Amino acid sequence: MNFLKNYIQNLRFKTFYFFYVICMINVMFANSSKHIFKNGYHFFYFFLSILPVYMLGVVFMLRLVYELEGPPRSPFYLLKYSFYFMILILSSAPFLYLWAMRDVISHLKW
Repeated sequence: MNFLKNYIQNLRFKTFYFFYVICMINVMFANSSKHIFKNGYHFFYFFLSILPVYMLGVVFMLRLVYELEGPPRSPFYLLKYSFYFMILILSSAPFLYLWAMRDVISHLKW
């Protein structure tokens, strides 16, 4: 866990932004298909293209939490608890998406 924390804190903003642009281009290509909800392989590609964007959001929020400092009653220090809640929601979003799409997934052509 300490290795992951050090890696997230030392990640350069240019690298983070470059990876974000690549992920968004990938999502744009995956979303441009008209057969997302007809073909299972297109849906699988679409879902796998969304995951890096969610992971980047979680990394960005963890980076914000690591930068918050101050006395325990400071409003900015107390923001870290809302960031933890948003990280939990954002990390569970792909699984909630799959659970909501269970009827569509069962009717896809593989």
